[in-house]
Amino acid sequence: MDVTVEKLGESTKLTTMAQKQTAVRLPEEIVAQISAAARVKGVSINTLVIEALEEHIKALRNDKSFQASVKKLLNEDLAVLASFVDDEGRRRKSFK
Repeated sequence: MDVTVEKLGESTKLTTMAQKQTAVRLPEEIVAQISAAARVKGVSINTLVIEALEEHIKALRNDKSFQASVKKLLNEDLAVLASFVDDEGRRRKSFK
């Protein structure tokens, strides 16, 4: 679903996606900082947190060390999960 938002004469097209509500326990100091930053930017705390998480996830996707850890974990999980599959050629040796 696309939504068009107008702000100060500019039009921005946003794509909405399914959302899930979750609770996060944060130290009071971080909540105060997030709240202040959101007010300064003129956005909701929710929007600020989503933007920060998106930036962090993007950084992780570009982090070679993190990617190596992901592949290692996938291979370990794959080995365990493969034990539930019969031997008719459906087992995968590694995840690359």
